[in-house]
Amino acid sequence: MRADASVTHVLRKTSESHLRYTVDGALRKAELTVDDVQCVAANAPTAWHAEFSANALGIDKEKVINTFPSTAYTGPVVMPFNLYTAVVQQRIKPGEIIMLYAYGAHSEASAAVFRWPNVITGTPPAPASVINHK
Repeated sequence: MRADASVTHVLRKTSESHLRYTVDGALRKAELTVDDVQCVAANAPTAWHAEFSANALGIDKEKVINTFPSTAYTGPVVMPFNLYTAVVQQRIKPGEIIMLYAYGAHSEASAAVFRWPNVITGTPPAPASVINHK
């Protein structure tokens, strides 16, 4: 799949303002600050978006779950997959404050903040392998 080159420029130009507006609004409604957040699961559509989000929010980049290097962008699955990955890696514990953030290249952005419940997950799948069919 090839995206129009202008999409990256739109993302870079508008991402920070949308990120701050939606995240600040969600935190304000929850009567929390960004310092209360232990983990951020962002809908990171590009390789640079997770680190960018940490910088824009002024938080440690280790708080932002980044599965892009291993899976690239997986569309609507990316936030649940990021949360699953964080749980399996024991980066999220019950009672911690979690921030979800999504941004699209058009005009949509959303954020939610919640307290992580006690979640039981299954065994992580085995690493993928490549089969060479001849």
